This record gives sequence, C-alpha cells and structure tokens, in this order.
Amino acid sequence: MHKRKIVITAIFLSAVFCACVSLFFFTPIPVNILGYVLRLKYGISLNAKGFALRPGLEGNIERLSIKRDDGLSARAEVETVNFDGRIGSGFRPEIVDLVFYKPDIALDVMPDAVKNKSSKDRSSGDGHLDANQAFSRLQDIIRKMPYIRKMDIKGGAFSIKISDSLGILELKDAVVEVRDMGADTGGRVFLKGALQVCPPSLLSCTSGQIELTLNLAPLSQVLSGSGHFSLSLSGITIKGVSIEGMRLDCGVFIDAQKISLPDVNMGLNGIQIDGGNIPALKGINIHADIVYDLQRGALSIRGFKAEAPEMGVIDGHMDVCFKEGCSSRAALFTRDFFITGLTEIIGPFLDQGNNLWDVKGRGDASVQLTGMRMQEKWTFEGGLEIKVKDGGFSSNDGTKAGEGIELNVNLDLVYPQPQTTDDKVTFRTHGDIKNGEYLWGTIYKDLSGRSVSWDLSGFFLQTFSV
Repeated sequence: MHKRKIVITAIFLSAVFCACVSLFFFTPIPVNILGYVLRLKYGISLNAKGFALRPGLEGNIERLSIKRDDGLSARAEVETVNFDGRIGSGFRPEIVDLVFYKPDIALDVMPDAVKNKSSKDRSSGDGHLDANQAFSRLQDIIRKMPYIRKMDIKGGAFSIKISDSLGILELKDAVVEVRDMGADTGGRVFLKGALQVCPPSLLSCTSGQIELTLNLAPLSQVLSGSGHFSLSLSGITIKGVSIEGMRLDCGVFIDAQKISLPDVNMGLNGIQIDGGNIPALKGINIHADIVYDLQRGALSIRGFKAEAPEMGVIDGHMDVCFKEGCSSRAALFTRDFFITGLTEIIGPFLDQGNNLWDVKGRGDASVQLTGMRMQEKWTFEGGLEIKVKDGGFSSNDGTKAGEGIELNVNLDLVYPQPQTTDDKVTFRTHGDIKNGEYLWGTIYKDLSGRSVSWDLSGFFLQTFSV
C-alpha cells in the first residue's frame, strides 16, 4: 500500500512537472511574465498570443505586442517572430537567425506630454537636444546586446509622427537586414522601403522610395561607420511651394563627433509657386557636403552649388549653431545670373499687368548673414548686394521700355536692435541706377553718363523663434 502511494505521487508530480514545462515552453505565459516585470520597472508593456521554445534556443512568438508611453510614445505589433540562438564563447548568448514578419511600429517623437514642456526641459540644459547623450546610449546598447549573425524584418510598416506641424513619416513594405552585428565585429545594416510623407492635411501625402546601407566598425572605442543613402519623392508642398520629382543621393559617415553626408547630390524636376501658371524653375541640381557636429550642436554646409537653366549657378556655405550664445553665419553668391529667370520666380506675386512685362539683363548677387541663438530666438544681421549690367525692360504693348541700364542695390538688415528685446527688423536700402535709354509713352530719354541714387531706412515686425 505504501509503495502504491509512492508510485501514484511520483506519477502525479511528473504530470505536474510536464504540465509546467508545457506551460513554460509552449504557451505565452513566460513572455507575459516578462512583460509584467518590464511594465513595473521600465513602463514597457509586453504580451504575446503564442509562444513555443524548442531545443537549442529555437522557437517562435505569435502576435507580439510592445508598448511604451512614458513621454516618448512608442508601439510595436509583430505578427510572427522566429528566433534561433545559441550560447557562444564565454557563455554569451548569440542570435543565429532572427526574423520579424510584418511588424507594425509607431513612434510619436513629440507626444502631448512632451509638447507641453519648454524646449529647455527637453534638452541638455542649454536649450538644444543632447545628441551626445543619445549617441552614447546607442553605443551602450550595441555593446550589451548579443552578437547577431542574421536578423531580418520583412514586410514592415513604420510610422513616425514628428510634430503636429510637420506631420507623419510612414515607411511601408520595409525590408531591414542586419548581418554580423556585435561590439567586436561591427556589422552591416540595410534598409529599403516605400516612403510616405503626410503633412497635417492627409489629402496631400507624397510617396517615394528610401534606401540606406551602413557598415559599422568594431566598437573598440567609439561607434563609427560609413555607408550610402538615397531618397526619391514624387513631390512635396511646403508653405505654398510645390517641389516636383525630388531625388537625393549621398554618402553617410558617423562617429562620436559628427554625422557627415559627403557628396550630396539633389535633383528637382521643378518648383511651382502657388498662383503661377508654369513652374518657376525647372531642372534644378544641388551639390553640397553636410556635417552635423554632435559636440557643438552645429550644422555645416560646404561646397554648396545650385544650378538651374533659368537662373545660372549659386555658390555658398553655411554654419548654423543651435546652442545658446553660439554664432552662426551663412553666405550665398551668384555670378551672371539671368534677370529673366528671376522674374519667373516673382511673377506669380505681381498683378496681371506687371506680370506681362519682359525684363532682361545679367547680374551678380551676394547674401551674407551672421547670427546667434539667444533665449529661444534668433538674432542676426547681414546684407544683400545686387549688381545688374546691361539691364532692360519692356511692356507688353511696347509703349514703355528701357535698355543699357546699370543697377546697384544694397540692403542691410538687423534683428533685433542692440540692447532691445522687441521684434523689429531694421533695414536700410541704398543704391543707384546709371546710364540707359528710356521710352515712356511718347517721352524718350538718353541718360548715358547720368545716375540716380537713393537711401531709405525703416523697420517691420517679425519674430524668428526656435
């Protein structure tokens, strides 16, 4: 009798053990237990509808859901996760193969909880977002994560809401590949997908393609890598200006000090200003080298060159510092630009009568600005200089005309006035008109060797906030 009780007890305990093992290895209970711990400690919700673990750290998770809502709203839902792992040297876990099928990931970069804070509350203390801290955190994540031999995301959908004014970026049918990723090996990342940019008015979304390849070096000291980025958009409208057929292609380089986009090449099929009958500019090509300094919080653009058949060539450079009290400067220069192209740009803003005038000539122009960010506002001063040679104009009916005109225009701007806190932009314009022959109705004048000059100053109200 005693032996029989022992046998029954052993069978019962074995059945309980097998049931527990089945619950642990073939139900989502362990995933949901982990989700409970993560929710208590980190505010991350994690749950699954199905889970199976097979020998050799191989298994799958069905309908995995992850959500975080503690200032940076994020949500991810994955239809199926297949994983295969092993224990490597030093008893460190390694991921042999990891596949995410049809993940749906949404991120709100500026949710309401963050929007209501001041920019200094969201920053490192001097009013700018601490890119160094984010970069350092990314390095720590890569150092601590297991070695990944192969990871794929198939049929992914990503949605990023930047702000109410900028709208939503969506990436659909995304393919992401990660190969040989680890602190000691570096790794390769590849991303490709169909892009949609949706401003607040969802009726004006634009579509395109995006592709990124990034090769990371081993993390012996700091995270670094290089690669290639390309982007194409069918068109986009920004504050009344429609850009048609945008193409962007550039290199990518990152390290602890900077993010560089060398050899940026951008092409635009055309730019249409609302109210114009035809695109004001067509066939625009832009080249530049762009560097963002993570230490200084500064954006630098070198070797800027823009070409358009209607306008000629524009060269320039720019240094913009986003930290408080850090100076910024920008300059643009153009030689022998076509006045006719300029009138196509401003034509839509003129009344019907003025828009029918023909204007010709060639000229040089330069713009130079220096500024600084102070108390969440920009201060700046600078000037515009235009010199026109062999200029001319004629009305549509031919009763008014001029040719052989030389024009010099200077415009100086200051915002705000020193030792003031108002929003006045103070300007002064001065210049002269020389030479030329003029016809105004029945009146003809030859003003060769003569000139008329002017000097005018004033102000207007405008706020340039960050």
